[in-house]
Amino acid sequence: MKPDELTANPLAKFGRNAGAELNLSDQQGKWKGWIGHHLSQKPNTNSHNSFTQFGGQYGGRNLFTFIDFASFGRNYYADMGFINRIETFASKGDDYNSGDTTIRNGITQVYMPIDYFIYPKNKQIIRHNFGVENFVALYADNKLSDRFTRLRYFIFMRNTGMWSFRYDMQQDNLRYFFPLPSDRPLPPGIYKYNNANMEYASDSRKNIIYTTGVRIGQFYNGTIQQYRGSITVRHQPYWNIAMNIEYNLLKFPVEFGTTKLWLVSPKTEVNFSNNLFWTTFFQYNTQRNNFNINSRVQWRYKPMSDLFIVYTDNYFTDTFKNRNRALVVKLNYWLTV
Repeated sequence: MKPDELTANPLAKFGRNAGAELNLSDQQGKWKGWIGHHLSQKPNTNSHNSFTQFGGQYGGRNLFTFIDFASFGRNYYADMGFINRIETFASKGDDYNSGDTTIRNGITQVYMPIDYFIYPKNKQIIRHNFGVENFVALYADNKLSDRFTRLRYFIFMRNTGMWSFRYDMQQDNLRYFFPLPSDRPLPPGIYKYNNANMEYASDSRKNIIYTTGVRIGQFYNGTIQQYRGSITVRHQPYWNIAMNIEYNLLKFPVEFGTTKLWLVSPKTEVNFSNNLFWTTFFQYNTQRNNFNINSRVQWRYKPMSDLFIVYTDNYFTDTFKNRNRALVVKLNYWLTV
């Protein structure tokens, strides 16, 4: 691999994507399967530029599970979307004077949740959901990237409110210095840590909806306290306005310091008609030093067929100088055979 291939990011150039997918299901919808293969094309990226996915699902009244396999080449780009783990934001050395970079790696991942449902004879609760999730991601050389096992319990209320409780057991393999702590990047190595998460979501039928949550426990070689909340105000069927706020207090060993992170994400949705929609999303992210504006117009010109026009703009949060901007057009056509 050439050194410049690790950091190459030709997003400013053209991008073309093509692929095929097959989805299968029985008449009752209990058993499902899928398979797909996609290619992306950009200047000088004619290898390691594919995405392959396949899996299967079973969904009964008391049991739900599926397994999904996905593999991304390091040169696979999705200009109108986001792919987790294929890009790593890293420090070039063990201090913040050495600068930072973005490294692309091929990733193969497998995800499998299993959920068991209990329906009590209770006027307030309609379902208890007990589950476990397993996830593993490998680099292109089949070495571990990260994995987790998650125990979860949900309570679904008759008024559409919901309580959720999770316990996460995580393992990360850092190949590069991770510029997260305030004073010094985390060194490469294997990190194992556990934490607990609780969240409540209010009645989703109302015109004002809110959620609140907390996450506490270990985080890499330190600890985490996360507090988050959101509120949505809507006037159906015309518009929604939402605000999401997340605060993270990360305490590392003395030499790494304490880090405070804010994520603020307003969002507006306007429906002009049954087939014309406008969505605008803002995000203020102190971790990535990025302020993002993403505005999308969607025209559904026929059933399951859409024209998207997307404008995106990114700025540094400390200076508000422009990072990049783009205008992307995407056309979907639903063909029934």
